[in-house]
Amino acid sequence: MVGIIFLSLVFYSLIFTAETDTGYIDHSVSNSSSHASDEPNILDLLKDLDEAALMLKLIDQVGLRDTLSSKGPYTIFAPYDLAFELLPDSIYNELMNNQTNLKHTLMYHIVKGAFYLFPPPDGHGAYNDQLLPSLISGKYVRLNIYQVGFTRLTAGGGPVIDGGNASNGAVYIIQNVMYPVPPGNIADVLMHNKSFSVLGKLVQKAGLMDYFKGGPFTMFPPTNEAFNKLSPDILNKYTQNTTLLKQLIEYHVLDRTLYTAGSYSGEIVVTVQGCALNLTVWYDTLWLNGVNNSQVIYLNYQVDNGVMHVVDTVLIPPVIH
Repeated sequence: MVGIIFLSLVFYSLIFTAETDTGYIDHSVSNSSSHASDEPNILDLLKDLDEAALMLKLIDQVGLRDTLSSKGPYTIFAPYDLAFELLPDSIYNELMNNQTNLKHTLMYHIVKGAFYLFPPPDGHGAYNDQLLPSLISGKYVRLNIYQVGFTRLTAGGGPVIDGGNASNGAVYIIQNVMYPVPPGNIADVLMHNKSFSVLGKLVQKAGLMDYFKGGPFTMFPPTNEAFNKLSPDILNKYTQNTTLLKQLIEYHVLDRTLYTAGSYSGEIVVTVQGCALNLTVWYDTLWLNGVNNSQVIYLNYQVDNGVMHVVDTVLIPPVIH
């Protein structure tokens, strides 16, 4: 399983303008491949898109050209070149120096079937939390639709730009690299990632592990270090009372998928526990319930049933104070 690298990523997904987004999205779907056969294929379209030059180069490098030259159909979500440059150096180097991991990641950006995500007459639309089957068996690309002063469509949390319809599918440019490929659902991460061993044990004690196999959810999971900042008395208060423990955990969870591209500074979101969280963007970092309270130290960690934003401080619900 790919371990989480705790880095404060640039909060770039919040600052793209409406002009680069998709506009209105009709809530219907099709995987029809009935577009004209005289259109260029996916690779031809990518070649004509200056923004995706690196993606095209990497497709050749890992041996996916024949796949994308075939009849298909396929839909590709191609990160634009700057998205690769914005990756932390450790992740960028891992991808570029490990051909197996790179191919695995690129395959996750390619979907089986032609999905025309724009409203008629250009396409058939998309719907929120739609899952598209990638070339990796059992792994899906999640689409979300957000209202942030305009309608924004995201794939794997990245805003989507139309790249054109191809003879063998469709091309979209996305403003992020979908990395890592989701390692499993939230319960899988809590059970197997050592960075969340404390939270995992508490979720198990509260009887919520099966709950987190459902979803979709957004979780703000505190790290082990975050729990270590709590006094023993406070931690014991929760561990000895299952009702309070359940409330504490649920205060870190939303019952929907909220990527950063779908949120904004000052937004108030209601948790599963019932109390609200306030989102604040401050100097390219995301804070919960005000600056200097709980900082998100890793954004948009994809899981099969939603997304996780890792925090450095345990959030205490107001009703538990």
